[in-house]
Amino acid sequence: MSHEPGEKKIQGLLRADATKRAEHAFGVIADEGEAWVLTSGDDLALLGPAGNAHVAIWPAEAFARMFVRDGWEGWEPQALSISELKDLLDGLAEEQVSLAVMPVLEGSHLVVPAADFWEEVLEELRQIYDEDEIELLVAGVEIEIVDVRSE
Repeated sequence: MSHEPGEKKIQGLLRADATKRAEHAFGVIADEGEAWVLTSGDDLALLGPAGNAHVAIWPAEAFARMFVRDGWEGWEPQALSISELKDLLDGLAEEQVSLAVMPVLEGSHLVVPAADFWEEVLEELRQIYDEDEIELLVAGVEIEIVDVRSE
């Protein structure tokens, strides 16, 4: 999947406000079927002070990779399928950990509770897939949409 945005799109999103970036992220995650986090070993990148830290998440590798500088050396972007994302979000919701949606090095980011993040992605998925297909995605089955229009 991993469709990377062009430079013009990247620059536009970097200048966008936190809400616009989050709205973009939800749609792209549903469209592409993956989200991106930063990992170092088994650790996920967290933003914010201890006790109130948020898991950083992006819709494309390019945005996650931009974050790997100034103290983030050694962290690597990692793709999460919809199934892996759902598992992560379920665990974060149990621990009451929120997500920093599409953070940028300079500027603010939207903080969304894990359960709400899933609901936003699910809303976008429902515009692409029916409920049975979404269940398959959550179960880890890849789905390919084929246009079968007759001539």
